[in-house]
Amino acid sequence: MSPAEMGILLARHITCVWLFAPSCLGAATLYEKFFQPRYSHLLSGCTTAVEMTIE
Repeated sequence: MSPAEMGILLARHITCVWLFAPSCLGAATLYEKFFQPRYSHLLSGCTTAVEMTIE
């Protein structure tokens, strides 16, 4: 692969990240707003169970 081809691939990758990062952030914020209040107690229950099994 030539340096030019690598440059094009890198540019494409950066463009994809640049395009999709805002939507990922949006999804994360939505998740925090809507799902965390409901699932936080479930998640904390899961983590304590995992911590117990590790110990």
